[in-house]
Amino acid sequence: MEINNKGFTLIELLVVIAIIGVLSTFALISLVNASARARDSERLSDVNNLAKALSFDASNNSSDKVMCGMDPCGAGVLTNLATAPVFVASEFPKFQDPNYKAGSPNPCTVTSNSRCDYSFAFDGANANANIGSTTILFWLEEDTGTLSKGLNKITTSGTFNP
Repeated sequence: MEINNKGFTLIELLVVIAIIGVLSTFALISLVNASARARDSERLSDVNNLAKALSFDASNNSSDKVMCGMDPCGAGVLTNLATAPVFVASEFPKFQDPNYKAGSPNPCTVTSNSRCDYSFAFDGANANANIGSTTILFWLEEDTGTLSKGLNKITTSGTFNP
């Protein structure tokens, strides 16, 4: 009598399914981490460009044109900055945190300990501060280069500070 051994055993099929499951788990984890790194790269690019624009504005003494989105707005925005953070997207709609949810801004403050949206602030409570002393606060999801995850800031001179 001849035995027909065509096909796979149940054990072989289960091993292959388990291996595929483990590999797909690793791929999914890498995809999630890649998304966070991509959002952090966008954040770093945004705040760097914004810092350059503010630095340019401060060096030209252009009476807050950049800060006010090229519309004359007086010193009100800057005065408010000395006492509370200003949500960046309210002044520059194109600069929004990748996780920003329309209608529910969560501006970063110097004491933020969870995800927050870009904001302007001054170092210290100097009511006579100017654009040149503005700091941009932002949140990173992952460690990126020399910056750690969590709250970070960049000055208008382009200096990153954790």
